[in-house]
Amino acid sequence: MEKIRKLIHPLLLSLYPVLMLLYINIEDVAISTSLRSLVASVLLTSILLALYIFIFRDYSKAGIAASVSVVLFFSYGHLYDSLKEWGLSGTYLVRHRFLLPTFSVLFIICLLLIKLSKQMDLWVRFANIVATVALILVLGQIGHTLIIRTSTSTVEESPEECLLQTSPQQDLPDIYFIVMDAYERSDILLEMHGFDNQPFIQSLEVLGFQIPTDSISNYRFTVLSMASMLNMDYVQAFPDRYDPESQNRWGIATMIEDNRVRRELECIGYSTATISSGVYWTDWPSADYYYSLDGDPFHAKGLLNRISRFEALFLETTGIRFFLDGFRQMGLNSMPEGMGLNEVHRARIEFQLNTLPDLTGLTSPKLIYAHILAPHPPFVFGKDTSLQVSENFEEQFAADSKELRLLEDYAIQIEFLNGQILGIVEEILKRSEEPPVIIITADHGWADRTPADKLAIFQAYYFPESSRPDIYPSISAVNAFRITFDTIFGTQLGLLPDIGYYSTLEDIWDFEIVRAKETP
Repeated sequence: MEKIRKLIHPLLLSLYPVLMLLYINIEDVAISTSLRSLVASVLLTSILLALYIFIFRDYSKAGIAASVSVVLFFSYGHLYDSLKEWGLSGTYLVRHRFLLPTFSVLFIICLLLIKLSKQMDLWVRFANIVATVALILVLGQIGHTLIIRTSTSTVEESPEECLLQTSPQQDLPDIYFIVMDAYERSDILLEMHGFDNQPFIQSLEVLGFQIPTDSISNYRFTVLSMASMLNMDYVQAFPDRYDPESQNRWGIATMIEDNRVRRELECIGYSTATISSGVYWTDWPSADYYYSLDGDPFHAKGLLNRISRFEALFLETTGIRFFLDGFRQMGLNSMPEGMGLNEVHRARIEFQLNTLPDLTGLTSPKLIYAHILAPHPPFVFGKDTSLQVSENFEEQFAADSKELRLLEDYAIQIEFLNGQILGIVEEILKRSEEPPVIIITADHGWADRTPADKLAIFQAYYFPESSRPDIYPSISAVNAFRITFDTIFGTQLGLLPDIGYYSTLEDIWDFEIVRAKETP
């Protein structure tokens, strides 16, 4: 028991950085995403403990040395970023060539003091108290969040009767719902990026698409916009999920997988197929066909997955940041397999784009859903289709050129995606036995010049010639499936007023009405 008291604090401290990062990002990541990081942190600390026990031949000194090592290693990336945020990222300040030696000297001094110290019991008690309190606090914060999440995601709702009814003779078209994250409307692309999207639009129109010229998203944030589109209503219309008294979004997020559009189509015999985006709360793992970049049983259990976004973010906060930045300086292709977050991000997008045309071979009728995390940053496509990343501009560009480069790189993503999407829809139309319905839309814009810019989105609609509605220019995302259902299945849902609600990350429920138009 005495040995445990002397050695437990570094193990507890090793859990804290992972759990705190999990708490900070808990709205965007699954709890299971942190498990490998937790295990790795404990294993690394255990190895350090064994090494220090061998060096010092003293459990108290070994434990304190391990705790010092844990604190320095897991704080390195945080300090590096914080110093840069404080404006110390000039030519000669806040560089690894200076910060790493400083940490190394501090580490050596601490080890020497530990070796020379005669009274370690006080330090052991202090370390145990600090580690225990820190862990209790972060676990309490996570637990509180999970309680709120559970309460808003387990609301009992009365089962809805199926609205859609079809006759056995009715031909049911396949429906493709493709969401391009943060794809701006063409007028914003031209004004802010100098990018003319008309050639792409004209190519789609030749194929039979209708492209509204003044379309908007109803919300700034993906979680609200996607839930609204897929449930064909504003999130304020879901009182059991909409919680303006808190910042909790989980009740709304659960409505992305369990949504009304999917339920209605399943009622009349549609199967569902989806391709994982890597963002767990926008995915539909319960779909009839679920395609993932990591699709084998081991990956499905999370045992062999490529590095996740959370894990990559965690590595950036540790001493490993020194090596990651070194690989970036040498070129992205030098990044070790499975270590580069952006490399995996690009691979996932390419997997989605390559898989979409093949889904035409699934049994009809079917609903195909793909949420593609592009052109949303990080920007991972270059003009020559090579991997590029626009993230750490302060390392390469002066402040006055940073914004211009961002605008240029965003336009490059659009140009790449246009070619991909055009090829995909041509293949879908060519391979489909019956003309499908194809809805291509953004969930929100990217430019944040004004609230109106942020809600300005690209949309494109394809319907069979026999049932083609008039897509009016100012249609908003909430009406995408309303107009589809009324046209294809003869429902009388009607269209809702096209309202654009803008809010900030600090208070997502504090809505500012950017635009409100009655439907034609």
